Amino acid sequence: MSKYTKYSRQVWLKKSYFPREDIKRYWKLGYNITDISYGESKWIVVLSKGTKYGTQSWATRTSFPREKINDYWRRGYTVTSLAYGNGLWAIVGTKNSGLSRQYWATNSVLPSSKIDEYWRRGYAVTDLAYGGGKWAVIMSRGSDYRSQTWVRSSNFPASRIKEKWNQGYSITNVAYGGGKWVVMFSKNTGYRQSWALRNYYPKTRIDTYWKKGYAITGLVIGHNGSSNNNSSVVATTKPKPVIHWNDPSGYSISTRKRRFPIDVCIRSSSQVSSVKVYVNNRLQATRGFEVVKANDCAKSVRTKVLLSSGSNVVKIEATNAGGKVSSTKRIRYIPEVTENTTAKATINWTAPNTYTTTTNDRNYTLQACIKSASRVRNVRIYVNGTAQVTRGFEVVSAENCAKNINKTIALRRGENNISLVVTNAAGAVTFRRKITSQTMTANTGNTKGKRYALIIGNANYQNAPLKNPVNDAKSMARALRRVGFDVMEYTDVNQETMETAITQFGNKIKKGGVGLFYFAGHGLQVKGENYLIPLKAKIDKEQQVKYRSVNLGLVLAEMDAASNPMNIVILDACRNNPFKRSFRSGTRGLASTTAPTGTFIAYATAPGSVAADGEGDNGLYTQELLRTLNTPGLTIEQVFKRVRAKVLQKTDGKQTPWENSSIIGDFYFKK
Repeated sequence: MSKYTKYSRQVWLKKSYFPREDIKRYWKLGYNITDISYGESKWIVVLSKGTKYGTQSWATRTSFPREKINDYWRRGYTVTSLAYGNGLWAIVGTKNSGLSRQYWATNSVLPSSKIDEYWRRGYAVTDLAYGGGKWAVIMSRGSDYRSQTWVRSSNFPASRIKEKWNQGYSITNVAYGGGKWVVMFSKNTGYRQSWALRNYYPKTRIDTYWKKGYAITGLVIGHNGSSNNNSSVVATTKPKPVIHWNDPSGYSISTRKRRFPIDVCIRSSSQVSSVKVYVNNRLQATRGFEVVKANDCAKSVRTKVLLSSGSNVVKIEATNAGGKVSSTKRIRYIPEVTENTTAKATINWTAPNTYTTTTNDRNYTLQACIKSASRVRNVRIYVNGTAQVTRGFEVVSAENCAKNINKTIALRRGENNISLVVTNAAGAVTFRRKITSQTMTANTGNTKGKRYALIIGNANYQNAPLKNPVNDAKSMARALRRVGFDVMEYTDVNQETMETAITQFGNKIKKGGVGLFYFAGHGLQVKGENYLIPLKAKIDKEQQVKYRSVNLGLVLAEMDAASNPMNIVILDACRNNPFKRSFRSGTRGLASTTAPTGTFIAYATAPGSVAADGEGDNGLYTQELLRTLNTPGLTIEQVFKRVRAKVLQKTDGKQTPWENSSIIGDFYFKK
């Protein structure tokens, strides 16, 4: 029950049947349904005036009314009340309720994992009920609840309620089912609350609260550790203001505007006595900013606040009869910088410090200081014309340097041409060095270090499942173990697991020897970069790919940083793009990737082409690779040439396996 709420008047109906005709009569009098419950073999319906709701509709069903809910959504209604009793589910749909998108879930136990998932997506629990052996939860956007939590108990959780009130929460839902009370709490309601618990319907208590200016906001019939029914009535009094930000809508944003416009709606059921605006804890002058009543807002604040460079905390503070409440946003001000577009970058080499140098090492660490009058936009390193993987090397700001380069590169025997390309606002400039390596250990099949392999097969994609990758991964793992590899094997894994496995794999191969990475599943290219798609990747548009999938560059960077003599990458991932309808570009397959020194990269088909799944347990490409790699005496090049010939033959030339290689010497899977 609520004092100073938007409700101006309330009535309740208590019937052994669902009171259809009574509801229609009160609708005509300007009331709307605000709560429904069932207990003591009676339906209880609470109707209120002053809700500002639009049209309402109700429905009863013997099973959970999923089709009716979907029908309501299609017609512009949102679910505002839900209850179960006497073998019936009852729901109320309302237009213009203030709620936007909704989601429902049912389960024999409270669906806490789904609740957590949708909390992260910005939804809040707006209704909760138990019936027919299952819990039903309605979650909505647009409720203005800042944060939610819930308590479950066999007895009515009186002490926990007081504890949550002290933490700034208010009760927004109460339900009883499966021998448990469940109370949902929310922040940002502005309420002060009270509740009453009786073993009979508390009509006298309700009348008393009504006379004091309260209104019913929650009602449920349950048990409190005995066989007697207990009616719980939630009462809310003197709500604090509710602050809703129209602009900015996000909690943390960046801007180049020093005078930043804010638009804030303050909702309150009692008179707002004070509104204050603070920037970095400094009170802003109220002269010149608008504080007016607008639409559903008791006050609307529209002004421009003056920001300092860097992070700013903007706080709105509002006070009414219920007390004081505040809400903050974090706004980062990034001043406009006028860049020098005429001066290209310069560089001071630390290593090598002369144009030509000689080393006895296979690896060499480049060190350089880049100076630039404008922001350095890109740094690329090329060794003998081959671009080096940029992920995993240090490009940081340093004293007197716009960027500081520290990168270890692999050298071939003899002369190596090094190019460092730096781009700023004035354009790109290239700096060159020559490094001669006097000794070099070739890659051979007799590598003394251990052989390590990371095998990943993803098949059970939600949008475009594949038949073979899990079988391919398991078969490849068995085959590699037979030829001496220590195998890390993963199937149907998400992005976090893939990236963790790749990092662990990189730590292993740092000990030397041979590293082999195999992936079967969906892969795609965006702007020339190759990405491996994890399970559960939610990719709605092209820009999300690099954040929700795994860049092949991560694998190559780990291999490059290991500086081991031999690395192999095998990609049976050139399927059709499962997200192509939402992509601007129509690029197919994977892009060709330059192999870092000492690396062999094999693709199931040529760059830009698509490979098909196989007819048996394995994909065609992996099937032929499994049949060939165990053959003694074949170099790695001979293995993949035989695989290419078989695949070409069996696809009538439609699929051409492809390799890029920068290895030196011979490598044998089986000598």
